[in-house]
Amino acid sequence: MLGHAKRKFHEAWQANKKNQEAKKCEDYISKLFALEKRADEKGLTDEARLEMRKEDSAKLVTSFYDFLEDLSTRTLPQSLLGKAITYAKNQREYLTTFLEDPRIQLSNNLAEQSIRPFVIGRNNWLFSASPRGASSSALIYSIIQTAISNDLKPYHYLNHIFEEIQLNEELQVVDLLPWSDKIPGECKK
Repeated sequence: MLGHAKRKFHEAWQANKKNQEAKKCEDYISKLFALEKRADEKGLTDEARLEMRKEDSAKLVTSFYDFLEDLSTRTLPQSLLGKAITYAKNQREYLTTFLEDPRIQLSNNLAEQSIRPFVIGRNNWLFSASPRGASSSALIYSIIQTAISNDLKPYHYLNHIFEEIQLNEELQVVDLLPWSDKIPGECKK
């Protein structure tokens, strides 16, 4: 969600490049992303990442929100910057959740990208012959997206699943899950 906030401040700055305060807000968020990038590059454990967030990221977040409080008193609420400030202040609880859990990403872009094809295609699926057909379509879509998220080739993975279901009577479903060690190499990217 921090990506959304950053984008709003960037749009406010693009609309009026004389407004360096919008750029400063964007820079605060960019610094948070830079800290996360460094943590990734260092290969920090969850514990070390949480410690880094509590020491470094939390200070940046506090400074950012202190700056927003001051800035909001001298910014028109209906301006792009005013709307960005309102968004960041209203979403504070959600934008700062990452400070409490090292597994939480600063941006939800990955989740949004994974559902994008579904959102785009939903008009095409309005005409499923039945609710059961729509349910089946959603189920297959979910399996495909999970396979992609686990670095599998969807076509090969689905073929493997269908063959195993057909040929193996003593099949354990857990062996067919995308993260199973029993998935053959030809299914992997």
